[in-house]
Amino acid sequence: MNQIAKWTQDPKAVSVLNQLGVPFSEGDIPLSSINWKMTMTNIGRTGRAVNNDNAEDYALAMLSVDVFPMVVVVRRGKTSTVVAGVHRTMAAEINKDSHITCYIVEEQPENIERLIAIMTNRKEGERVDKRSAIEFAVSMITDYEMNAKQVSEYLGVKVGTVHEKLRAIDRRKELAALGCRATFSDNAIHSMAKVAGNQKVLASVAKLASEYSIPVPELR
Repeated sequence: MNQIAKWTQDPKAVSVLNQLGVPFSEGDIPLSSINWKMTMTNIGRTGRAVNNDNAEDYALAMLSVDVFPMVVVVRRGKTSTVVAGVHRTMAAEINKDSHITCYIVEEQPENIERLIAIMTNRKEGERVDKRSAIEFAVSMITDYEMNAKQVSEYLGVKVGTVHEKLRAIDRRKELAALGCRATFSDNAIHSMAKVAGNQKVLASVAKLASEYSIPVPELR
């Protein structure tokens, strides 16, 4: 087995897996088993492209015998997807390592796999920012019917902020149903909440605000 990289325990990754109650093992897996297509589109990256310079810097550091935290992979049959530590895995590939030492999670429900990726990327590496974390929280609630308080705790965001985002989504749906296709900021949407119970008034406020660029608070 050819392995230049030196790997060590990652308490942050372990804390995420334990918090979610996800069983895992530690071991060596061949880099040839990595599903790179799935790895590069891993949801924890929030749509960001990988940084090749970072991977190359890590590869050089590995040659200098620097020690790196173990990555987290989700194993599906004979292949694995990296959900935490994409650049570290790329660095090992650059150095032509045959294996990496990692935390191995067997295939989980989709929402749990997404949470592993997002939560670990909130803690280290090119981190998921607060705005993206809130969007992910909303997705977990609307797509998988997860508990708002629990998801907010997982992602380190305020549950009140998540509820505000959910209300804004509902308000936009209500405006769309009234035929209003204008785009409003979340602040404007929140201001409209005062008249949300009266659809005629809400439609008038939205129309005036969009057509005449009048700030919503002034129309209340």
